[in-house]
Amino acid sequence: MHKVYIKFAILQFFFFAILRFGWALILALIFLFLSTTSEFFFPLFVAFVAFNFIASVIETVKFMIRMKKAKQEFPLPHEKEEKDGEKIYYDAENPRCIRGKMWEMELKKTLTNESTVEECVAAFETICADIKERMEERRAAGQPAWEEDDDLLFFECGTFHLTSDGFSISLSRQYPDGEGEYFQLCLEMVFEPNRENYRLFELTNSDRVKGDFFEHVRASKSYKYGIAHQCREVKVYLTQT
Repeated sequence: MHKVYIKFAILQFFFFAILRFGWALILALIFLFLSTTSEFFFPLFVAFVAFNFIASVIETVKFMIRMKKAKQEFPLPHEKEEKDGEKIYYDAENPRCIRGKMWEMELKKTLTNESTVEECVAAFETICADIKERMEERRAAGQPAWEEDDDLLFFECGTFHLTSDGFSISLSRQYPDGEGEYFQLCLEMVFEPNRENYRLFELTNSDRVKGDFFEHVRASKSYKYGIAHQCREVKVYLTQT
């Protein structure tokens, strides 16, 4: 299992090196090209490459330390149950699950039952900042914004009698669990049911949205309804398909 964590750390390093600090690599290539005309630019090339490497290593180490703390906070090797009506899934031997648990913890520290819809959507958007960075990189390169193996975002609104006793606005991030299935990080905002929200319904995922997914969410009728009303409960949980 240590090999799994090593592979995960390597993937995180390349994520930071290419996406988070990719601008440093671009500048390094520019200075490398300019160094063919003047030796003055070569040290700048070396400096930006070194910055990219060191910054990526530091961010990767910080990320793995946070992951280790999350694993220590939830030491059970495997847990799948319901607690107070909330779905619980945790596997301490799966780094992808720990990553989802870290997101869940972050959302739970940020949001409460008194949080507004604007605050909930903004917090979830922050969790998905890496997805937006990848999309922007691909658009800048003239590539499709979404690929088959990407994490998917879901936006669902409605009154679902089988799973909820109220009108709910939910956001989910779905990503591979590494074992052929998927984890889902879910944020659900529940409102008292009434005739007005009973007519509201929407179900969409990010690969079907042209443009910014969260702008699509904010333009929806359900979001506008949520702004005008106080939600009854905010739920955050990690589950598996």
